[in-house]
Amino acid sequence: MKVIAAINGSIAAESMVFYALKYAQVQNLPLVLLHIKNKKDDLDDVEASIKRISTFAESQDVKIETLLLQGSPKKEIKKLLSSIYVDIIFCSTRKRKSFIANSFSELLIKMKLYADIAVVRIVDINN
Repeated sequence: MKVIAAINGSIAAESMVFYALKYAQVQNLPLVLLHIKNKKDDLDDVEASIKRISTFAESQDVKIETLLLQGSPKKEIKKLLSSIYVDIIFCSTRKRKSFIANSFSELLIKMKLYADIAVVRIVDINN
């Protein structure tokens, strides 16, 4: 069983990972950092985020795995979940405007997956 955290290189997504990391730590499960390549996200930012998260996770004794996928997010998620058992998927969402509409979070929710989904909205990153 694994915990997945969907990341995109943003500060909001990186902040959300702390919730996923704590969950994985308490449940004694590995944390999978998942990124599906797309036009919006800078891969350098994603890789830098992975490095920071991995360093912190190591200090907390949480095993980290990284998956960088490409292709249709819906197909990639279904393929991934058919190959591993996932307890929960954490993802972040926007602070302003339509925070769920047309987002990766909405895609996950509508897929009716056999895993819990935690949509984290970071309102004040300083707190």
